[in-house]
Amino acid sequence: MPTDRIYFRCTPRMSTASARWAWLTERIIVGTGERRPDTVRLHFYVVG
Repeated sequence: MPTDRIYFRCTPRMSTASARWAWLTERIIVGTGERRPDTVRLHFYVVG
């Protein structure tokens, strides 16, 4: 399959023991991904 047709959507869940990053556990995060010949690209967005 051509790499420009390989993509996905995700809803990652974050967890941390650090107070600095605790806000990530309280947000809705969605993401997209693309598979390239030599790498994978991920893009994440905070919704709420």
